[in-house]
Amino acid sequence: MNDERPTMNESPNRELRTANCGLRFFIQEIDQEIRAVKKLENERVRYMTYAMKMQEERKEGFKKGQAAMRRDLAVEMLKDKKPIQEIIHYTKLTEEEIQ
Repeated sequence: MNDERPTMNESPNRELRTANCGLRFFIQEIDQEIRAVKKLENERVRYMTYAMKMQEERKEGFKKGQAAMRRDLAVEMLKDKKPIQEIIHYTKLTEEEIQ
């Protein structure tokens, strides 16, 4: 008889090979997901770094704008011949910065 059915000894091996193949596929899927999460984590870190840099730039720009406004106010007050002490009081500039 030439029966194609597996014998008792072959069947567990075939099932084991099938299970191992499924396990390998599952491990590959997990590995792909881990790589994707790491990539997302790297992107998140890059974005957070960018956002922090932009926040610092805004703060610096705001400070520069305030300083320019104080200088402009001091110039206008000098044109109106206001006393230096009054200009210092309202602009928070030093006497050296005003002159």
